[in-house]
Amino acid sequence: MYEGGYGVKTNLQQAYAWYKRAAAQGLPDAQLRLGTLFLKAAA
Repeated sequence: MYEGGYGVKTNLQQAYAWYKRAAAQGLPDAQLRLGTLFLKAAA
C-alpha cells in the first residue's frame, strides 16, 4: 500500500517498516518485497 501509493501517499520508509514487521513473522511475500526495496535503494 505505502510502496505503491494505493489509497495513501507513497512512503517507502513506511513501506519498509511494515514489510520488516511482516518479514519478521516469516511471511515470504513480505520478505520478497523487503528485498526488492533494498535492491531499489542500492540501484
